[in-house]
Amino acid sequence: MGWSTFGKHYQIMNDSLPLSIKRKVYNSCILPVLALIAKVGLVGGSCLGCKNSSGSRKTCSFCPEKRKNRYVQCKSCVVYKLPLSCGGVYIGQTGRCINVRLREHLTSLTAAGGLHLPAHCRVCGCQPMADEATCLFGHRDKCTREVMEAFFIEREGERCVSKPSVALGEKEVRYLGSALSC
Repeated sequence: MGWSTFGKHYQIMNDSLPLSIKRKVYNSCILPVLALIAKVGLVGGSCLGCKNSSGSRKTCSFCPEKRKNRYVQCKSCVVYKLPLSCGGVYIGQTGRCINVRLREHLTSLTAAGGLHLPAHCRVCGCQPMADEATCLFGHRDKCTREVMEAFFIEREGERCVSKPSVALGEKEVRYLGSALSC
């Protein structure tokens, strides 16, 4: 039972669904992530990257050494932090190569629409510093990355211009904070 079965954690916990369904989602999606963090002790900077079905590391076909849009070392399946020239940060997660996602962020600045990052940059006048982006966490499971993305966004506080994909309660944030400070 994953996110696709019941939707995003925030919607479920704030919806009028029966408590039994909320417990199933929490037990099948959130608790395994918290247990993984505590057991493995994954800390910031440990980018694991995705593994393909054979178990070997994926090679990045998007960012060969000669490509000009390679901002940072190629890694996929990560939660990343993109610093902004104003001192703010954007935190996101991707299952693809981080360089592909960074290029998309930079391209979105010239588009008329855009959500959090382009909107902030238009109002503030700042620019993302793609070459200074860092990986905060890596895991092949999207649900795990979304939980960690929410944790890192919460930890950054007002400096962060992005919004989390899922909502964490105070207890989850405290638990992850204590598990990651080992």
